[in-house]
Amino acid sequence: MRSLQAVVVAVLLIVVAATLPARTGAVWEPIQAGDLNSLLVQQVARFAVLLHDLSRHANLVLVKVDRGAIERSGAGGVGTTYRLELTAETSPGRSRWQYRCEVRGVPGSISYTWKLLSFKAI
Repeated sequence: MRSLQAVVVAVLLIVVAATLPARTGAVWEPIQAGDLNSLLVQQVARFAVLLHDLSRHANLVLVKVDRGAIERSGAGGVGTTYRLELTAETSPGRSRWQYRCEVRGVPGSISYTWKLLSFKAI
């Protein structure tokens, strides 16, 4: 009886998986120049700099967001990925560097749902 139940469950899983829409490749939408200074984009950039600073003790301060793009989840996925290029400086008034970071999260959610995926100098 248990083996019959296992077969039925396996068949149902295969049928459900076959009917789900296939995830297409990532579609990155550029963030318009006027939106780079929006509260959300600035918070995402500050979050990335803060987490990088906490893990690397780099003493970075965000100067500005130079450009960016977003990838929204499709097919029932949750969250948005932000790819930002930003300028940061070590301690205010010191040397400036450009970085590329990727952050994933759900706008309007609490902080532990956000993740810093990458942070690299360019």
